Amino acid sequence: MSEEKNFKKVISKMDGAKIWIPETENESISGKVILIATMKFGVQYVIEDINDKNIKYTTPSHQVLQNLMIDVKQGDIVKIVFLGTLEGKTNEYRSYEVFIAE
Repeated sequence: MSEEKNFKKVISKMDGAKIWIPETENESISGKVILIATMKFGVQYVIEDINDKNIKYTTPSHQVLQNLMIDVKQGDIVKIVFLGTLEGKTNEYRSYEVFIAE
């Protein structure tokens, strides 16, 4: 006779998070990093909006952004600002600034 087990559904912190793809220069998001996930195309950060905990954003896997976010830890409060699309040596790239609350 097997023992009955109660199971609780696992809910990912990524559930309901919208991928943040900025369109205009100086567009930004601010909030608490609630998850850092290594995905197929790189590291993505789930950020809970600083003003509304019901809004979550997932950062895009842009290499420039990943490089800037390397020292960010889960629980940090961050602000990410999109600087625009710039011309590189071989192609265009999306540029950002990242700030961490002290």
